[in-house]
Amino acid sequence: MLRKLREMQDEEGFTLIELLVVVIIIGILAAIAIPVFLNQREKAYQKAVDSDLRNAAIQVESYFADEDEYPDSPDQWVEGTNPLGNDTVTVSAQVTLDYITIDVGTGTDNAFCIEGTHAQLNSGAPNKWYNSGTGGLTDTDCLP
Repeated sequence: MLRKLREMQDEEGFTLIELLVVVIIIGILAAIAIPVFLNQREKAYQKAVDSDLRNAAIQVESYFADEDEYPDSPDQWVEGTNPLGNDTVTVSAQVTLDYITIDVGTGTDNAFCIEGTHAQLNSGAPNKWYNSGTGGLTDTDCLP
């Protein structure tokens, strides 16, 4: 019996303290990694909105080059039909674009504004706009 007890003392293994230290280290690493991962997802959603805004602006400018006027609604520059029947279209998954022609001081609709939103962005995240009057993406509202 004493021989078995002595053999058990020679066996190696992890102590409870060592296991707790490993679990704590894994918890700390997870606490650091999860917010970083979520932030990357937010950035990806925002980049999807930016990309769709630029693509839509190119389509509107192509329409302008062909027709010598900006389209009145997305029906004129979006392939297919506009299922919402208004100036809102969904170009890619969960990205919604709102289109409006605007007057930049000449009395005619000589520019356009497109607002982009993503369904997965937090409500606190700002929308993005494409303003043809200034010629690019902006974080400030360009709607009249």
